[in-house]
Order: sequence, then C-alpha cells, then structure tokens
Amino acid sequence: MVKHENYYRIKEIFSEIGEVDLHQRHGAQFRFPIYMTNKMENTDIEVLELGVRSYNCLKRAGISTIGDLCSRIHSSDELRSIRNCGKTSIAEIMDNLFSYQYSILPPERRGKYLVKVIEMNCIEKMEK
Repeated sequence: MVKHENYYRIKEIFSEIGEVDLHQRHGAQFRFPIYMTNKMENTDIEVLELGVRSYNCLKRAGISTIGDLCSRIHSSDELRSIRNCGKTSIAEIMDNLFSYQYSILPPERRGKYLVKVIEMNCIEKMEK
C-alpha cells in the first residue's frame, strides 16, 4: 500500500478488534470482501470521497457507481490499465472502498467482517 491518510483509518478500524498490527509495504495488495447490495450497487462513487486524480481516472474509464467499480476491480491490474491511475490512486480507491464498505455494515457484522479481512490477508502473505 502507498502511504496516505486513509491507511491510518484502516489501522484505526482494525484496532477496534484488538491487537492487530497492519504493516504497510510498498506495492502490497490489501484484500477484502465486498458485500454488494442494490443500494450500494447504484451509489455514486462520490461517496468514496476520492481525490481529484483518482475520481477523474474512474470517471474517464466510465466508472460512475460503486457497482461499476466493483465489477472492474477483480485485481489491481484492471485499475492499473486505466490511464493516469497509478499506485497512489489505486491505493486511495481501494482504501476508501474498504472504509465505505466497513462503515455501511451493521455494527453487529463488523467484527466478523474484519476477521474475514484478516484471514484473506494472512493467507495472501503465507502464499508469498
């Protein structure tokens, strides 16, 4: 992940469930499940509060809703293929999508969601 302010929001979310320490690595991929609802699918990407460059990259690629974004991000390679969408923009998009996904979950589902995220990222590290 590339260092920027939203990385600290992710660390804050993970600290809510205990002593979980996320280490930032250059070029790392942070994986998380996306639970798509009809409302979320049609929600404009403006709710992600992206910076101008990231927002414009998505708009130029024809991505205007979270549903459009999620259907195109099976891997960060798909985002990299968008003109002017570099590592910093990709990290910002994914971090903000994670934070948004977490924020709309009912509080009783957040703990299980974070456990799933931790499992996905631990498996990823073990495979490397």
